[in-house]
Amino acid sequence: MVFSRLIPFVAICLPGIGFLATAQSPSGAASLNIESSEIAFASQRDGNWEIYVTDSGGRSQRRLTRRDVQDRFPLWSPDGARIAFGSQVHSGWELWVMDSSGTRERRLCSQIVAKSARGWSRDGKRIAFAAVADENIDVYAVDVESTQVTRLTSSPGEDRDPSWSPDGTRLAFSSTRDSLRVRHSIRNGGLDGNPV
Repeated sequence: MVFSRLIPFVAICLPGIGFLATAQSPSGAASLNIESSEIAFASQRDGNWEIYVTDSGGRSQRRLTRRDVQDRFPLWSPDGARIAFGSQVHSGWELWVMDSSGTRERRLCSQIVAKSARGWSRDGKRIAFAAVADENIDVYAVDVESTQVTRLTSSPGEDRDPSWSPDGTRLAFSSTRDSLRVRHSIRNGGLDGNPV
């Protein structure tokens, strides 16, 4: 099984690329496919933010997206076959997925919170994310094949940054529902959460 890791606050420097992610710029996050040692990253080297993949040495770089909109925040699927990413369309962000070769791009959902963590379920069937609805930020999951979106939280505070448990039965997320930012967890498919 391939493990994917979002590296939002670590500086990664590769020859010929430069820094991919820094503590000051989580928008430049990179995603590592541990099995193949490939790194997916976003760059605006060609004048527009696009998704690229490189080997761990930075020598074999490939541009995967070629669109007029910003494509950023890549995240490998657990099996390494697909990459989810955020795409800025007009004034909002959408969640997209493509094959690791850059083919078969598909829109999964809209109104996502771009600078919030997203995560693939271990079986690669769903992606958890934060989105805006009814002027509130809540946690959702989308079925990658059917694009069916399920709202997992509904609270007056901001719920964001979902992360799957190792066994895939729970999601942890941060929330301001108690006037403080604390971590909560929910059972897979459940609504609302309990403090962790």
